Amino acid sequence: MKHQPLLLLGLSFLLSAPVIAQGSKNTGLAGRAKDFARFSDVWGYTAPNGTEYALLGVYNGLAIYDTSVRPKPKLVAFFRGANSTWRDIKTWKNYVYVVTEAGYQGMWIIDMSKPATPRMVNSGWGKTIYRNCHNLAIDTDTGIAYLTGTNVGIVIADLKTNPANPKHLTTYRGPYAHDLHVQNGFAHLAEIYLNRYKILDVSKLPLLTTLGSAKAPGIRYCHNTWATRDDRYCMTTNEASAGPVGIFDISNKKAPKLIAKYQANPRTAPRAIPHNVLIRDRIAYISYYTEGVRFVDISNPSSPREVGFYDTWSGYSSGYNGDWGVYALNPSGNVFVSDITSGLYIVKMIGTGKLYGKATPPSATKPAPEIHQFGAPYLGNRFFAIEAENLVPRALSLLVIGGRAANVTVKGLTLNVDLAAIPPLILPVTSALSKAKVPLPVPNDSNLVGAYVYAQWFQLNSSHPSGLTGSRGLQLGFIRP
Repeated sequence: MKHQPLLLLGLSFLLSAPVIAQGSKNTGLAGRAKDFARFSDVWGYTAPNGTEYALLGVYNGLAIYDTSVRPKPKLVAFFRGANSTWRDIKTWKNYVYVVTEAGYQGMWIIDMSKPATPRMVNSGWGKTIYRNCHNLAIDTDTGIAYLTGTNVGIVIADLKTNPANPKHLTTYRGPYAHDLHVQNGFAHLAEIYLNRYKILDVSKLPLLTTLGSAKAPGIRYCHNTWATRDDRYCMTTNEASAGPVGIFDISNKKAPKLIAKYQANPRTAPRAIPHNVLIRDRIAYISYYTEGVRFVDISNPSSPREVGFYDTWSGYSSGYNGDWGVYALNPSGNVFVSDITSGLYIVKMIGTGKLYGKATPPSATKPAPEIHQFGAPYLGNRFFAIEAENLVPRALSLLVIGGRAANVTVKGLTLNVDLAAIPPLILPVTSALSKAKVPLPVPNDSNLVGAYVYAQWFQLNSSHPSGLTGSRGLQLGFIRP
């Protein structure tokens, strides 16, 4: 079917004015904390009650913050460890995993099942296997951890059987991999000293098979990678002066193809250095050292477009200062940013969607539909869309877009969009797959700037008392690019 531009919704509900700092665009600062002296990476954990916690690497340990306390997040725990400039953090279920370059420390494992009082349950896993570890990736679907940048290769461990004491599966002893991203049976490696991006098949562990590789853009230092959710594209960062961010078409895993490059402030900061990239819903979140965190729309991957930024560094635009890490997977849309010298920032990019309300699953054992934005809703973005996952193939779905949020339960179904006050737009969708995508090109109309819309995805399901299942709500705000 032909889908109407969002302009035809006739919605003009204004956003509350965000707090905009100097050195920012389409962003607001929600909170910050600096309780220590020097910082490294940052990650996040969302508790079952929805509270979002920031996990901040500190020179001498790990700090955990309750970010629901504003404007200064509450420090709920600090775990002291060996001094190290590098500390990397990831999560799986209710556990936090921390690695460091400090020698013979092993991997920390912290239980967050009681997030107000986190508990260390293993203070040195793997220290008899490897000496030091630079980075860590976890495939959250399989519960497999990949400890990379060690002195022995990539140490691979199974977290599922015993998350507090994982099982060592194998060690990949290929060229030094500085960082990697793993999902859907593929590992995307950044071989920093070869300046190479490599794809491994990890679907049959302990067997690992090289599929393809490509030279990263720039002269040296392919530093990290992150693939889109559909595994069609992957981004790389080159941690070097003027090092670009690359976008690869990986539809053919045996032959990754560079299709685009991005560089922050190429005219005013030609020597600026990118560090890490993370992708959520076809928006790339890039920690860019002296240029802060950059928000880049890749709904059209061959033509990346910066749509916002927040700069935590006020000094000169080159060198290894400023923004180290970024975490952008919070349901609220809030982004955690770590600055090497000034600590934790909680930033919101207005074009990043906020998930709210409750989903209605078909049963206790089956997941509810998931709703996602596809790209940033900036004026003139003809590639913008809304997607859904966890659908029943060939069953009728309904994408509902309205002007107000709701929190109404009818026969066990939670309605997250107001269906009464303003007539919503209802789009019927049928997909042969368990996922679907509805294109919604955004008109280039300045009247939309500052407006919110609210979306929810429903699917017909005769086994539910209401006859429907539903996703959480998705709040979207329109921005100028």
